[in-house]
Amino acid sequence: METRKLNFKKDWKEDKEWVDLFEPKIKEICGRIFITTAPRRLDIEEATDLLVLEIKPLTIACRVRRHNYYFQFDNKNEFTIRKTRPSGYKSEFAKICEGWGDYYFYAFSNGYENGSGFRLYTLFNLKVFRREWIFNNWKKHLRFKEMKNKDGSSNFYAFKIKPFPQDFIMKGET
Repeated sequence: METRKLNFKKDWKEDKEWVDLFEPKIKEICGRIFITTAPRRLDIEEATDLLVLEIKPLTIACRVRRHNYYFQFDNKNEFTIRKTRPSGYKSEFAKICEGWGDYYFYAFSNGYENGSGFRLYTLFNLKVFRREWIFNNWKKHLRFKEMKNKDGSSNFYAFKIKPFPQDFIMKGET
């Protein structure tokens, strides 16, 4: 198999344009997760109808897989993070391990190329990921494999979700 040489700016732009199609839908979903109805007491006593669950800025890494990949992976039980690119630029995995990103929005498109929605999505807590990967001796309990994209565009880790603790998954829906 021949590996293609990547043009970082072009490939990043294509990846970014793809995920940007879904940005309104991702914002809608994350809004439902991080904004909640205030308790009755706050509504009555403090003019508060909605609460944002975090008061500091939240950073969310987003990965939207094309619909055809939904059928190629154990999609309800694993997720992927890009490990390397032939360009040598820092991957999502490296940035996450360095402490960047609070959450990871991982989804499969619904098959329409217009950003209208997802067949499956999950919001993962990256603080929990780092705790398990870096501090809790990941080799003993996390199940993962390294894989290569067929087009040579990147290598990635495919992680099984089940070994992670319950607080790893913020929200998931099909």
